Amino acid sequence: MRICVNPCSSVAINVFLLLFAAAQSYWSPDHAVKVLVRQTRIEFQTTSGGTLLTQDDESHVVVHAAWTSDSQFFIAGTESSGGHQPWAHPIWIYLRAKNQILDLSVLGATAVADFTLTAPDVLQTKVLDCSRSKTVPLSSRPLVLNLHDLTTTGRLPDPPCPAR
Repeated sequence: MRICVNPCSSVAINVFLLLFAAAQSYWSPDHAVKVLVRQTRIEFQTTSGGTLLTQDDESHVVVHAAWTSDSQFFIAGTESSGGHQPWAHPIWIYLRAKNQILDLSVLGATAVADFTLTAPDVLQTKVLDCSRSKTVPLSSRPLVLNLHDLTTTGRLPDPPCPAR
């Protein structure tokens, strides 16, 4: 492997980070589930170390992650690992009760900003607003989402764009 001092291409730096980045651990507030995050991979584990679910998407890097205070949802904010669509910040939501991950963009909401969480289970972010005129590029609007409602219905209450 080549390690360069200056100038380094972003590809060389990303490869270096992927090879040497340590996994970050996130315990659920009730300490029943541990999440290991390493760049493009998320692994959900039981307290005994058994794997519940793994998500590995080499096209996206996890840049922010957090549990909700009620331990029912794990949120991962991502960005493109290759520089494509730098304005997009796909958000993955782990539904503990269903042991599955939902991608907000698949539900019709492309996040264009990082997320915040409010207790016990409210996600806030800005999403691409497809209802705006084509003359206003990349306009956004706020999205406030009760994650328990999302689990119940499986859809957004007011999707900003048609579901894919």
